[in-house]
Amino acid sequence: MALAALAAGPRPREYYVVAGLLALAAIIAPGPLYVLALTVFGLPHVLWELAWLRATYGKQLPQAWWYLLLAILTVQLIARLGAWLGLLASELVAGLDLVTLALVLVASAALIATEQGCRRWGRLLLALGLSALLIMAVRCATVVLPLMLLAIAHNFTPLLLVPTSAKLHGKSARRILLHLFALPVLIVLGLSLDGLWGFGLNQPLGHVWLPSEATWLGHYLPAAAAGILSGLVLAQCLHYYSVIRLLPAATQTPKIALPWRLGAIAIAALLSTYFLYDFAEAKGLYAVAAGFHAWLEWPLILMIISG
Repeated sequence: MALAALAAGPRPREYYVVAGLLALAAIIAPGPLYVLALTVFGLPHVLWELAWLRATYGKQLPQAWWYLLLAILTVQLIARLGAWLGLLASELVAGLDLVTLALVLVASAALIATEQGCRRWGRLLLALGLSALLIMAVRCATVVLPLMLLAIAHNFTPLLLVPTSAKLHGKSARRILLHLFALPVLIVLGLSLDGLWGFGLNQPLGHVWLPSEATWLGHYLPAAAAGILSGLVLAQCLHYYSVIRLLPAATQTPKIALPWRLGAIAIAALLSTYFLYDFAEAKGLYAVAAGFHAWLEWPLILMIISG
């Protein structure tokens, strides 16, 4: 019965109830919520999003562009896998992360430049992309800041990925998502007003058990640490919920074939078991898939914004 209800899609106002419950959990116990969400829904959300992106945007762009994008992202995938195996230094991998992102943005800008009526903007984007690539390649020591900002922004990408025409129960899906993703911002502002609440980074958890961007940002803004952690954990959970449940329903994406679904669930179950065995090592392995899908989003968002 539960699986049948899940397959039927979200019921009216279900998303507000889910968002409210997640917000409450993120305020009371952000650390355990983060661990549970990442362990159970981390990899499934990556696999479901890749399938959704392929079904929604796969035929709207040239096949050669997709091949080029996948070739570039394979470099990032191999680099992150090398870091997980201990073969590559984390500083080198972080630099390659930004270089590959710059390359996929340049590829997107080049495609935009070939479209009728977009040549001027395309040339500008191409020039900016090449400049960014050069700067990032020369100054790899500064990669932490942009990587952390991208990790934070990634949680909100469903707002830009969902088509403007998509609807949930007759209402704009983008507007509903905007309402949901306003909650993490409100939580950050609300909890940051009072640093004596005792939540957030004061809980007895090691940094490996928390989002890296939360610990990084909390270090520079200690007075807002509680709000930052709760807000980022909620944003990540809403990202998972949007990708797995809301986006496919809003675009009426065809269901993934049963063999593929069973295979994805089996792989996710194996990684979840690995998380229980060694959370830190499993988190590093998950980062290989997470980086691939996150870096695929940004060029698509650029294409969507460009029209």
